[in-house]
Amino acid sequence: MATRRRWCLSTFILVLLLLQSTTGFSPSGRTTTTNGSNSKSISSDSLNNNRLLPRPDRFELAQSAAQERMASSTSKAAIALPVTDTDMNKLEIPKPPSMANDLPLIQLALAGSIATFFADLSIHPIDCIKTIQQSDQGHNLNMLQAARYLYKQDGIHSFFHGFFTYAIADAGAGALKFGVWETWKRQWNDVTQGEPPVWFVATGAALAFLVSSVVIVPGEFLKQQLQVSYYSGFWEAVQGVAFSEDGSFHVSGLFTGYDGVLFRDIPYTVLELGMYDNFKRTMDRVKKPTDVDKNKQDIFVLDQLLCAAATGVVAAFATTPMDVIKTKLMVDDYSSFLECLMITVKNNGPEVLYSGMVARIAWIVPFTVLYLPVYDMLKRLLWGRHVDHLEKNSPPY
Repeated sequence: MATRRRWCLSTFILVLLLLQSTTGFSPSGRTTTTNGSNSKSISSDSLNNNRLLPRPDRFELAQSAAQERMASSTSKAAIALPVTDTDMNKLEIPKPPSMANDLPLIQLALAGSIATFFADLSIHPIDCIKTIQQSDQGHNLNMLQAARYLYKQDGIHSFFHGFFTYAIADAGAGALKFGVWETWKRQWNDVTQGEPPVWFVATGAALAFLVSSVVIVPGEFLKQQLQVSYYSGFWEAVQGVAFSEDGSFHVSGLFTGYDGVLFRDIPYTVLELGMYDNFKRTMDRVKKPTDVDKNKQDIFVLDQLLCAAATGVVAAFATTPMDVIKTKLMVDDYSSFLECLMITVKNNGPEVLYSGMVARIAWIVPFTVLYLPVYDMLKRLLWGRHVDHLEKNSPPY
């Protein structure tokens, strides 16, 4: 009993430490200050290479050139004076666009939806294996044994049971989650450019999931009912879980296991969204200055992949116990999260809470590596188009 208590306490402390590490979000521009003022300074010689820079950087260089011309024209001694934000407003020099604040939310939601669907398509078979391992019918099976069990049920089709049901629901949930998340980050950006505290990050991630749970929970429940072959198709599953014998519809049937999803996905979303941005900022700090100039785009993409992989490993490991209980609530006969937790640990020991851990990590890591960088890539593409539009409609410098 003492060993079990120490094990539970260690897991709880680990999750708290991981939550504490997730601070600050939002892409920020590269603004430099001179002598503590708000003035910006970029060498005019760098304008010769502006075609090699991303569009937002070219926008900043053009703005800086206009500032330099103003400074030189206001000093007979040709001494460049700092240009304040008030002077810029008088000259109507547009400020650089901000990906964090200027992109329409509908576009960010669409990017989240596409990225989520693409990732689901790539790794659904591993999710099926994990579900079997965590259910009562697959208890004590390793990944290979669970795969063989699935293959005997319905051949290769068993590895794609419930895919379209879940992918469509997850894509819709992804649109809601990222839409709420970006909106929440903008509230902080409107107040200050500093890094938000942990409570702000955790609250925003929790709200993002709560909104998306309206879509994701029914999709998750129907998916797992199909994965364990309780039903042969989507409509049969809907009729079986949401309609009573007299033909009346009960929406509560689609939300079976909702508490399990909350206990799993709220901490998972906090870790996922928090750690990914935190890892990216840390990577930017430790890179050498020469790394920025050499193979900039390749290094940037590699950084994102590494940060997403690290995020996936930690978040998947920390939330596996909640995922096990959530799966049992949806495919086995339990009435509540606490009842399922107590009976499962009593009958099989605390180690059962990490059933399917390898399969979950093997599923989450590729998923995270795919959908977080794909989401960032889509945001950059949308941002580039947005900056193009601003450049075409802005006055000449």
